[in-house]
Amino acid sequence: MSGCRRFCQSGINILAGLLLLLSVARAEVAPWEAWIPASAAGHDVDALRQKFSLLSKEQRVAAGLHLIQKWGREARKEVFEVLESSEISVEECFAHWTRRDFEAALERAEQWDGFGGNYLRQAVFRAVAKSDPVEAARRMRARLDPMSRTYYYYVMLQGLVPELANQPARVILQALHEIRSDLCFMDEFRWGDAVYELAGTRYPWKPANPSRDWEYLISQPPSVARDLVLSLTLQVWLQRDLEKAIALDVPPLYEDLVKYRLDNAFPDDVQRVPELLPVANTELMRSWIRHAERKHVECEWRQWASLSAYLPKPSARERALDTVMRLWLERDEVAARAWMQDLPSGPAREVAEAACLEAEIGHVVKEDWHRALSLAKAMPEGTRRQRCLKTVFADAASEKLDFVQKELDVLALPKPQQAQMRDAWRLSRRDYLQRLKVEDGHDPLGAYALMLDLEDAGMRRIYALEHLGPLQSSKRNEDLQALIEKSSLSREEKDACLLQRIYLAVDGSPNGLDTAGRLKLSMDITDDETRFVHQRAVIQEMAYEHPEKAEVLVESSVLKEEDKHHLRKELQRMAKWERWKKPDNTK
Repeated sequence: MSGCRRFCQSGINILAGLLLLLSVARAEVAPWEAWIPASAAGHDVDALRQKFSLLSKEQRVAAGLHLIQKWGREARKEVFEVLESSEISVEECFAHWTRRDFEAALERAEQWDGFGGNYLRQAVFRAVAKSDPVEAARRMRARLDPMSRTYYYYVMLQGLVPELANQPARVILQALHEIRSDLCFMDEFRWGDAVYELAGTRYPWKPANPSRDWEYLISQPPSVARDLVLSLTLQVWLQRDLEKAIALDVPPLYEDLVKYRLDNAFPDDVQRVPELLPVANTELMRSWIRHAERKHVECEWRQWASLSAYLPKPSARERALDTVMRLWLERDEVAARAWMQDLPSGPAREVAEAACLEAEIGHVVKEDWHRALSLAKAMPEGTRRQRCLKTVFADAASEKLDFVQKELDVLALPKPQQAQMRDAWRLSRRDYLQRLKVEDGHDPLGAYALMLDLEDAGMRRIYALEHLGPLQSSKRNEDLQALIEKSSLSREEKDACLLQRIYLAVDGSPNGLDTAGRLKLSMDITDDETRFVHQRAVIQEMAYEHPEKAEVLVESSVLKEEDKHHLRKELQRMAKWERWKKPDNTK
């Protein structure tokens, strides 16, 4: 009897559980699931619009997503017709989908955006970036094509950049690194536009602590991305707190960025110049003056120099007067020297005379190199002497390294300073060799070899990559490859040079590579992820025009079987993409 009772009780419990599950399931069924048709065939747009209008905004987005999922990939046109007529944002639907299922949302976005679209991809990656911009950037490089000259740029600009506006510099730098293509010209263009947007009014960057951002960036290895974010930090800081920011010690590596990117961060007037001269960084003050001159604001050089010369604190007087004199001498040397001659003997006159001597060395070095070197040697130890020596060695371009090193040995400078002098010579020697005629020793490879020998790691990477372009049409392509392999570049830097060659050696150049040649050359990339990213880019480019040829190319190539497997999956994925008209000069 007890066994029968236990059996009945067990059955009752199971039945109660089933009823509970059924009630929960019914409660979770959204009302629109009943009235959205199973397919797009024969749908009534007006009827659907009327039903959508009865829902709240959040419900309309959820219902719109249900429509997208239910009608499927083939019903793109019909889905857009219904959603647009019902004033439902397709982007919001995809953002909602992304938060629930990133893979499914991206798959549909790529199928509908195809080879020419970008705004659904933007919605997907912006949804990811809202919670984690670095992860969004990482997924962009892994799942999209960084070599694309169309959609990738706009996904970055509209999908990633808006969500960087309230992030610290650390996150911005990491995100820029993660979206890299490893092609210097393409990355510099994209990163530059990203920073431009964050420095503008569209997505203005609002750092909580620019001082902490600055310290972090200075501690990072030199790179183009780091330099760009550093210039952004400096620009925003100058606008927020001019007195603190203008006193920053900006390393020489960033002078070009200061020159071209920071001018608009300064006030249009120069009223605060005398007040800030005692603390100002000369390069930043130069940017401010250049900005004022473009605005046709008159600079009171004589007044500024006189105020600086009679400051009571010696350190403030020396710094302010040195800055005024250097900038004044660049613009009106005659007037600056005349003012200096009227100064009475004393510390102020000594500072002004030293600035005039520095300007004089810049003239003398063009006529008598050894005399200029003697004048620079005779200067007291300090930053001015180092600047003058750098000017002198940069003008020894017609001499060889042995000559330069012999003079450096006599000077017995510290090793870091010697490296700076040699790098200054290498950069000027490169320009000298490039200007020579062929019969006089014009040697493009010799000039490029100097860039591979730069001792400043950041400069070496930038110049080694940026100066590959003119060499791609050289008939000495094998010599170029041998030169790179024998250089002191790291393996990562050599791979980066190889990537520039893959994408710069295009059809039509004397040694241009066709698609198969670029694919074969990519086999030498040692990093697995980087190799796949670039092989995928080559295949996508061909698959757009000739999908059947892309398949043949993969199967007939000498690639590793693992690489072939990944590329086959890519071709299968792209086979579902919509094909748009290809814009001119784009991918």
